[in-house]
Amino acid sequence: MRILCTGDIHIGRRATRVPARANPGDLSAAQAWWDVVGLAIERRVDLVVLTGDVVDRDNRYFEAFGPLEQGIGALAAQGVPVVAVAGNHDFDVLPRLAESFKPDRFRLLGREERWERLTLAAGDQVVHLDGWSFPSERYPRDPLAAYDLPSPGDGVLLGVLHGDLDQPGSPYAPVEAADLRRLPASFWMLGHVHAPALHGEPGKAGILYPGSPLALSPKEPGPHGPWLLEVTSGGRVAARQVPLSRVRYEVLEVDVAGARGEDEVDRRLAEALRFRLGQVAPETGGALRHLVCRVRLTGRTPAHRRLEEHLRAAMEDLAVPHGSATATLDEVRVETRPMWDLAQLSGASGPPASLAGLLRGLRSPGADPVRQVLDRARQELETLASRLPYREIPRDELLADLAASDQDLAGEIERQGLLLLDELLAQKADGAAP
Repeated sequence: MRILCTGDIHIGRRATRVPARANPGDLSAAQAWWDVVGLAIERRVDLVVLTGDVVDRDNRYFEAFGPLEQGIGALAAQGVPVVAVAGNHDFDVLPRLAESFKPDRFRLLGREERWERLTLAAGDQVVHLDGWSFPSERYPRDPLAAYDLPSPGDGVLLGVLHGDLDQPGSPYAPVEAADLRRLPASFWMLGHVHAPALHGEPGKAGILYPGSPLALSPKEPGPHGPWLLEVTSGGRVAARQVPLSRVRYEVLEVDVAGARGEDEVDRRLAEALRFRLGQVAPETGGALRHLVCRVRLTGRTPAHRRLEEHLRAAMEDLAVPHGSATATLDEVRVETRPMWDLAQLSGASGPPASLAGLLRGLRSPGADPVRQVLDRARQELETLASRLPYREIPRDELLADLAASDQDLAGEIERQGLLLLDELLAQKADGAAP
């Protein structure tokens, strides 16, 4: 039996941080669902399994109804049923949507906190699916505690569940991999985590998070797409991802060491995007439309001081095409270094020497003077977070990049300190000029 598995579609949402010129309809979760439907028909699968959070929220009922109805109808015309469980986002709306579809076309498993089994046959092969659906937005208990279905006498048993794997205390149906593998299922299909992951151990049941079929934000880097499962009569399940997402997010490091000016930095940046796009685009079979990159620039360059301002103005204009796909920039972090010798500078006198000494010390965050600088910086950030307009931003989000650890904070202080040192030395040179 061939099964196409996906989850966390979140119909009602769209990919973020894409170029303004992009067609939003092409990068919507509804379009991703249609791409899944098309793939299922093309690959002639026997079943489509959805692992929850098909719809983003309760207020997306009408936005989701049309695409789901049409997609389920197109699959039914090819004899392909859809089986689903509800997740924490669509615990309310997916059961209501299910009532609108014929049960031989769309089957929602595991309502009212009860495990439910569906048995399907394809030729001489029998497959049982045990599923459980979220009854509420939060469910802090282990859903396996209610599992009471007997072991089937024949065929292959698969499990379908929306939950948080190996996260004790999670409010989203926490389950343990060891507990899943103690049950008779040969393979588990899970929802909730947007990053795709296949957990496998020799001789034990595989556990698959198919992830979102459409990458929705830079927090979801790498390939995304549904998974094709081949189920043998002996209970073996082979799973492989089909990278169908029209958007892909990547984090790149670009070395611009020795670049003499902004033009050379721009060239190296464009070359890095072109190279990465050339690597990933062929993997998607033409599905990819946008490669959105967050870039770290590294290396020593005399252009260091001018890069922040230059890239702020230039990054929106950079678009590197490759076939039907385009690579663009979402963010550039300038982590280059000036062409200064900090040890030599710190041996002199004056403000540049003091700053150079501090920057050298930041590479050993445990030292007492550096500890004082980090503590003072953290206090200032806390104060800043309480002021308008930053007060409206969640505190954890505001401080996450700068104050997650001493190492991160020291890195940001060093980055800004090098810019300041460059400016001080440039002013000193200008003042000494005839």
